[in-house]
Amino acid sequence: TGVSWDRLVSESGAATAAEAASRLTSAAEAGAVESATLGAVIEALRAGRAHALVTRLVADDATADQRSAAAAHFVGQAIVASLVQTRGADYRVDWGGPWKLVSSSGAALDPWPLVEAAVASPDGVPPLEAWMAARDVPLDFRAEPGGSTTSARGASARTG
Repeated sequence: TGVSWDRLVSESGAATAAEAASRLTSAAEAGAVESATLGAVIEALRAGRAHALVTRLVADDATADQRSAAAAHFVGQAIVASLVQTRGADYRVDWGGPWKLVSSSGAALDPWPLVEAAVASPDGVPPLEAWMAARDVPLDFRAEPGGSTTSARGASARTG
């Protein structure tokens, strides 16, 4: 039998987020933090070290804007991966555009503006932390290289 569009989008979104989170873990631990839990990543943003998190993910000649965009992408995907793993969010089909991230209650979620602000300035970190706390994003979340993810609040998950 075939796979439903809902399941395909849900699984594809989860796999995309988990892969990006895994890449952030590897890069961040190679140069910016000892263990790339979300808590440590947020502390790196608070310290103004967003670009250090993604040094190994961007070209050596990448501009500051490119480094910021990469940091926002990878940090945002790590947050999303943690929400998906803990069943706090899922991706849904949106026939009018790209897939949509929604909370377990079905409300649209858009962490990206807050992540971009936190990457741009340490002053943007507190609003992101408040958003994460309101959605029970586990700060102990860490995506393992290779796609598995761990959190003290949930069992290890594996994405394709």
